Amino acid sequence: MKPLAVALPLLGGIGAVLAVFSYSGSFSTKPPAAPAWQETQAEPPLPEVQAVPRPQAQVSMPLVEFTKLYNSIEQLADEAEVVIEGTALDSTPIPYRESESSERTVSLTKVRVQVTKSFSDGIKRGDVLTVVEAGGFNTKQGLGLGEKFNLPPEELSEVVDVQMDGIPVMSQGDRVLLFLSQARTVHYLDEPFYGILGMYQGKFHIQDQEGRVFRSVSQYDEAISKDLATPKTDAEALIQTHIQAKKGSVQRQSLFPCCSQSLIKTRATKKAPSNERAFFRAVLKASSKPEPPKGPRLLTEPCFHPSPYAGRYPFSTESRMNSCANAQRRSEPWPMCALRSNTLSSVMPCVCHTTPSVW
Repeated sequence: MKPLAVALPLLGGIGAVLAVFSYSGSFSTKPPAAPAWQETQAEPPLPEVQAVPRPQAQVSMPLVEFTKLYNSIEQLADEAEVVIEGTALDSTPIPYRESESSERTVSLTKVRVQVTKSFSDGIKRGDVLTVVEAGGFNTKQGLGLGEKFNLPPEELSEVVDVQMDGIPVMSQGDRVLLFLSQARTVHYLDEPFYGILGMYQGKFHIQDQEGRVFRSVSQYDEAISKDLATPKTDAEALIQTHIQAKKGSVQRQSLFPCCSQSLIKTRATKKAPSNERAFFRAVLKASSKPEPPKGPRLLTEPCFHPSPYAGRYPFSTESRMNSCANAQRRSEPWPMCALRSNTLSSVMPCVCHTTPSVW
């Protein structure tokens, strides 16, 4: 059977996926460890993972323009939270719906990747990370092809391989070099997961026999990306150099920037709209209250949840409560974004509790 090639417009939900997979930040759910790239020869070999064939039927979906292009390994290493080499253990489709009433599903895939080499502190060889990619297996009915092409009922349940820009998601046995960011503003899974930096731009295939790494290029527009084919040892040296260089300074842009006290005080005066004055006055009040004898110290500069409410103050109480509750439930290292019971009001801020060493 010849592969089915159908160009579809991008589903609305994928735009959200693109935004999630493009931000940068630096947090770790695990205690700091020695640089994991310093591997030793004494480590036992990891179990071999056999590759599996993909279905022949394919649907190739062109993407909208990227918000950012990554056309060098150095650039990817600078902005990724986590950089690893690994092997895909398995992949599972996520039938995500944009709404409960929608019959269409956005094609997403959960991939478990076992780390064979880590360049990031807190992640070591043998760890298994969950990565979510856009694309993967879906049914013709889920993609809306039945209505669009008037397909007969017996074809609606057929499974196809959805490929963004013609690039397939990882499958079992794939050896990859990944530049990752942890997803924090969407909850496709009830567990922490990572997204590939720049959708698929931070995913490289490892060719062990030829000793090189490369990434797939869009079949629609090669100008938006380069394969960046590089000898594996050279790529590892570049990554190691750039990650080490970041450690002596502010490593990555924080997803939860602390507002300076001067900014907060300015926004709490008559120079700001009335709704913002109320919000920032509450922030000042919360940050000035004494801390309980036990527990982490309250930062003097409060932190704010950036999305989906960035730039819109005041946040609703419900939004802040949900954001903080989700952070704690999912054990996400925001770190410990907690609501203070003595500031419950319509302008209650979500205040980050942490220590300077963590920040």
